[in-house]
Amino acid sequence: MTITSTIEPFHRSGDAPLVEASAAEPPPRRTRPARRPVRASITSEWIKLRTLRSTAALLGLGAATGAAILAGVTAASAETAPTIADGLGFPVVFSAVFAAVAGTVLFTSEVQHGTLDPTLTAQPSRRALTLAKAVIAAVFGATLAFVGQIGGLAGGLATGTDLGGAERVATGTLWAGGFAALAAVLGLGVGMIVRHSAAAVSGLLVWWLVVENLVVVLAPAKVARLLPFIAGNAMVGVEMESPDPDAAALLFPRPQNALLLATYALLTVAIGKVALTRQDTR
Repeated sequence: MTITSTIEPFHRSGDAPLVEASAAEPPPRRTRPARRPVRASITSEWIKLRTLRSTAALLGLGAATGAAILAGVTAASAETAPTIADGLGFPVVFSAVFAAVAGTVLFTSEVQHGTLDPTLTAQPSRRALTLAKAVIAAVFGATLAFVGQIGGLAGGLATGTDLGGAERVATGTLWAGGFAALAAVLGLGVGMIVRHSAAAVSGLLVWWLVVENLVVVLAPAKVARLLPFIAGNAMVGVEMESPDPDAAALLFPRPQNALLLATYALLTVAIGKVALTRQDTR
């Protein structure tokens, strides 16, 4: 005797028909790719810079200084700056000083105020943080130079000085922006190495205003022209005060001076990045 049984799948009469899971699932939504670490860090650094009161104060100081310097130079000595285009190199030297100090404080202020640890927690990549700060420092430095040039232009026009050619003014302004941008990046590198605002700023200014001037007086012009801020001054047409009568002729052309200053700036930031990577945050 053979017993045959057929077992059918259990299915209640009120149930909906079975549907494959793949057909029931909605199509995957397209998501925006995550921002790269460098881009996110640049955004963060820009927000920090924009919200500081010192940012607006430095811009205002740069404009006022540029106007006062060029008005004074053109009014006092027609031989030194017979036109506005000839005198626009003088305000940018002060704009570059402000830019270098701002670049230094861009890092040292975080160390001293204890905000570096949260910054590195949000963005652990030292490389991304260094690149972001360098970009922001360069942009802010160039902005300071442009504001100073606008102030200088206004000061020169107020004294009735001849413009000296719009093309020359535009070219000088571009070189001024490059000088201040590189000075800010160099200041950032010094700040990353020293990690203390007062020590970094004072050391930078002593080197710029004292040590380099001594080297210009005591060393041959061929040696003095290799100094970073001597090269920066030559970018905007400000010659070094050397006892060597041929010092002006020995200076490098503007592109080579820019390359020399950029080398100093990038080397300093690279050393600062290594120091940031190897040292514990404080």
